[in-house]
Amino acid sequence: MNIQSNSDAQSLASSISSDYAAMESSIAFSIGIGPNRSLRRRLRALAGASESQPIFVRHMQTSAWIEIDPKGSVAARGQKPEGLPSIDLGQAVTREPALGDAVYAASAETRPSEGRGS
Repeated sequence: MNIQSNSDAQSLASSISSDYAAMESSIAFSIGIGPNRSLRRRLRALAGASESQPIFVRHMQTSAWIEIDPKGSVAARGQKPEGLPSIDLGQAVTREPALGDAVYAASAETRPSEGRGS
């Protein structure tokens, strides 16, 4: 077996695993933020958005944007429209660590608990 091919396969598997983890995290965040009014309010304030504007959140580890409308509906977007309020979640969590705890808690609510029987 070619050593380079094995290395390439391992690199590809690692990349896929990393992409999958980022996708799972983004989906959990998107599902968790919709019903979490206080977290949406905090993100809206950090983005400088009015109550009637949608905000765009760049989730950690991704290049996609998550649009959150004033009523809490969420949608994935490839790009953020120019001129609309936005926030980079990674930077926001660095500035306000408690926000990271709130995001984690909202995301965790969407994931099945380990050790729980079905």
